[in-house]
Amino acid sequence: LVEEGHFKGGNAPYGYDLVKSGRINKRKHELYELHINEQEAAVVRLIFDKYVYEGYGAQRITTYLNDNGYRARSGKCWHPASIRGMVQNLTYTGVLRCGEARSERILELQIISEHQFESAQRIREGRSAKAAEESEHHIPLNTRGQSLLSGNAYCGHCGAKLALTT
Repeated sequence: LVEEGHFKGGNAPYGYDLVKSGRINKRKHELYELHINEQEAAVVRLIFDKYVYEGYGAQRITTYLNDNGYRARSGKCWHPASIRGMVQNLTYTGVLRCGEARSERILELQIISEHQFESAQRIREGRSAKAAEESEHHIPLNTRGQSLLSGNAYCGHCGAKLALTT
């Protein structure tokens, strides 16, 4: 179903709406198709722009969205876990997936470019705990510090990243 470009079911990701397709499955349940919700898609683009081009992390994006009056689909404030999930969601590039199954790119469902999604994944992996253990942190965790080396320099004694407060 997914490889043919059809939505497998469940809740629609933020940025999309479910629209009745007129098709019925073997169990006599109506099937739905995904369509872009332009208002929510604008928020998704904003999240990826802040994450990729401005160095914001999930917590800082959450604060930004909540402070500027953006609300999740439920009407509640955003949570960092929601942002982290969105940054990893391949659907925003127009590719549907279910387990290992992948659809071809569907341009009608594409909200962000493949390049921007891949950049977000590199940043996410560079900020991970695994990268910190391997001492390959090339992407600063802290972009708010006033110091030039904030988040980019390490303590010679304990090896921790130096921030403006340490």
